Amino acid sequence: MSTEVVRHFDRIADRWQAKYFPSGSMGHRLARFTGSVGEVLPRGAQLLDYGCGTGDISFALGDFGYRVLGVDRASKMIEAAQIRSQRQDVRFERVRCSDDEVASQFGRNRFDGVVLSSVLEYVQVPAVLLRQLNEVCRDGAWLFATAPNTRHPCRWAEALVARVDRRIHPDGSRLSPYREYLRVSTTRYGLMKWCSVLRESGWHVEQIVGRYAALSMLIAKRLGGVPGSCYGQFSK
Repeated sequence: MSTEVVRHFDRIADRWQAKYFPSGSMGHRLARFTGSVGEVLPRGAQLLDYGCGTGDISFALGDFGYRVLGVDRASKMIEAAQIRSQRQDVRFERVRCSDDEVASQFGRNRFDGVVLSSVLEYVQVPAVLLRQLNEVCRDGAWLFATAPNTRHPCRWAEALVARVDRRIHPDGSRLSPYREYLRVSTTRYGLMKWCSVLRESGWHVEQIVGRYAALSMLIAKRLGGVPGSCYGQFSK
């Protein structure tokens, strides 16, 4: 993840939590993640919320009985999460290593599941991070990741806006937070490409939720690097 991405999230950290309010643009994700995790992992399982932001999904999972470590590269995001945290079952830590050293920082064979809420689109080489996340997990662990669906019309419009902005503002200056987001959200694959990348990283995609939505969720199981079919169950 580039320095530009980290700076972007540090700049918007003070208003990030509001996105998870009931009226916020990402409030629905709380139920989406807790519901998906709850279908396959028992209460008490240990989760890694990678790219946790201000910790809203981490807290929601903690409320459902999970033990959660939320981590993020943006220091202001982690500071905001730590200020809010007054509990032992949900903790926060800053990512201080490169994508290829995540297992060294957080330990191997430690977690029963990994949550990635709109993280992979900011990672330059997702396979490197996904392999590291495979290492931090135990056998049979689950991964829950959301990513922009490139087949949705709103993503076509975003691609056009981002292309125009790169020509008009090549240095990225004077962009609104939304257009700055489009500038740094550059790793956008089709769903089958994500399935392939996950499979190569030791994850078997069991289900895709929101195949026709603007934001899709990929639910994958750790198979210890054993490749599997990327044609799992698809949900609208």
